[in-house]
Amino acid sequence: MALHGRGTASGPTLYSRRQALHSSPSRTWHTTRPTTGLLDVFSPAPSVPGTTQAIGQPTPETHPHLMTTGEVTPGITAAEYALRRRKLLERLPAESIAVAFGHRLQYKATHVFYPFHQNSDFLYLTGFNEPDAILLLEKSDRLPGGSRQCMFVLPKDPEAEKWEGPRAGVEGVQRVFGSYEGFPYAQFASEMAATLAHAAERGGPEPVQVYADLPPDYVMNSPQHTLTTLLDQQMISAVKLSPLIQQLRLIKSPAELALMQAAADITSEAFRAVMRTSSRSRTEHDVYTTFAYHCGQRGAEELAYVPVVAGGANALSLHYIQNNQRIAPTDLILLDGGASYRHYASDVTRTWPVGGIFSDPQAELYRAVLNVQKECVAMCTEISNMSLNEIHWASTHRLQRELAALGWDITRQDITEILYPHHIGHYLGLDVHDILEVTRNLKLKQGMVVTIEPGIYVPHDKRFPAKYHGIGIRIEDNVAIGKTVPQVLSRDAPKEIDEITLACHRDT
Repeated sequence: MALHGRGTASGPTLYSRRQALHSSPSRTWHTTRPTTGLLDVFSPAPSVPGTTQAIGQPTPETHPHLMTTGEVTPGITAAEYALRRRKLLERLPAESIAVAFGHRLQYKATHVFYPFHQNSDFLYLTGFNEPDAILLLEKSDRLPGGSRQCMFVLPKDPEAEKWEGPRAGVEGVQRVFGSYEGFPYAQFASEMAATLAHAAERGGPEPVQVYADLPPDYVMNSPQHTLTTLLDQQMISAVKLSPLIQQLRLIKSPAELALMQAAADITSEAFRAVMRTSSRSRTEHDVYTTFAYHCGQRGAEELAYVPVVAGGANALSLHYIQNNQRIAPTDLILLDGGASYRHYASDVTRTWPVGGIFSDPQAELYRAVLNVQKECVAMCTEISNMSLNEIHWASTHRLQRELAALGWDITRQDITEILYPHHIGHYLGLDVHDILEVTRNLKLKQGMVVTIEPGIYVPHDKRFPAKYHGIGIRIEDNVAIGKTVPQVLSRDAPKEIDEITLACHRDT
């Protein structure tokens, strides 16, 4: 297979891939292209029987337009969540306990809360998307079946739910989310103390090992503080749990890859829409709002992160997010953004002229970065036997070569400290900068998903040719590692100069 060019008539289209994700239990992508670009998430849902009990997130009964029978979250089944917990238990030693904490609701101001975002490790294991929840896993040969799984959640509370919406409650957790023992959230301290006591009574040559992530800045009276106090009383030191979970998160399942493809498709469509209208944009904010609108219109629950929308020399600030400056038709615009779809992130960057026509210096640098980017994407295979760090090192060599061909006389230090100071990429998944506990020295394996994003940022410095001063370019794709061929999830976002020119002038 060629290096994932644009779709052909014989292959799956952008729309058909996502339509298949919604409609087919097998998640096959080879389906008929629908007549609309919008997700069927916006189609009228069938009436829900009055006996259906809502919880704090969609279920197949309450949201049949989003989910199919057997799914706990859209696209991910209860069986897959159970498999994840089983794999974690297999990695735990005998006579051990693991405690994963969900996030709490965060407030922007008094009575004004942020949209809830679940702890990704906790979500990966449970699919439970309500605040204030705890998962307790216990492994022992002396337990029935060798293990025990408990969930602590906020109980049903009609008065609170009148204001905050429905909760699953203890019964809902057991009914919807799997074979847990369910407990009210407030019982965590007593149940955890009993669990530690029972583990000690069972005895053994080694004390029980407890795995949990206990940050040093926990809040007093929080469950993390409660667990720390209990462990201190028994002189037990907690082992970090997140490295074990994130090793599991590293390799994506077919269901996860389908969701990440859909997230990338939404993002790619949004990029096309933004390019189509950019010549009429007057500010970075115009570009930002157009991108956000088209992501949401196509089914994204939210943006995966605050996007960088940097016109002209603003692109020299790598994490520029003011997004409020005026732009001119001759400016390059660097847009680093992505949709979040059913909890999975995309992260794509494109750089193009606001008016659709590259100047000669812009085109020369753009081709240099694009050549590096495509060579690095081609390395994203298991057979290449490379890590992200090795691909990054290769990218610096290749960028120096490309610039030398343009007549630049620069050192490797100029590349790594000034012109291209960031890494080639990172892991991608539930989080944009995914699984930070996993080293980028790891050899890439099939099923991993990474970003490949070389760039160049030329300051007003006499060491560099003046005609390139103030130009910032980054090109980023989301890439699923294949055995012998990379799968570029964001392949439908225009990247070649002729594709960008066509996309920018499609409406004019």
